Amino acid sequence: MWETNKTIKDYYRLIYNPKDGSEGAVEIIDGPFSGLKYKYGDFRFSKPETDEDTPKAEYEFEVLHIPEEIRDVDYPSEMKESFDQLLLGILIDLVQEEASKNMRVEHDNTDGDSDIGESFERRVVYKNSGSLSSQ
Repeated sequence: MWETNKTIKDYYRLIYNPKDGSEGAVEIIDGPFSGLKYKYGDFRFSKPETDEDTPKAEYEFEVLHIPEEIRDVDYPSEMKESFDQLLLGILIDLVQEEASKNMRVEHDNTDGDSDIGESFERRVVYKNSGSLSSQ
């Protein structure tokens, strides 16, 4: 279903929310869900059910537009899983891209002296301009 010679960026583009233009949204531009527009909501780590479990990443999204040609399609479960993987892949790509643009690397040391053996690297994400990335 997904072409191996494509990257995740080939499947989406950033747009403004078609409902009111006030916030960023995503449009899927290739594949079986082409034309679908959505926005991400909350992102969080769920509390583990047991002490042995690790927190699970959870995110919400809101569908803003479904093209007529896919509106009433009853997708098999493997397609639904592919859709979930696509949305997660896009989210990861967006976060990585923003972090790389807004990442500042600082070097420091633990005792105030300039002993490189005691130094560490700190990555700080800072807000840049507030503008929507364009592709």
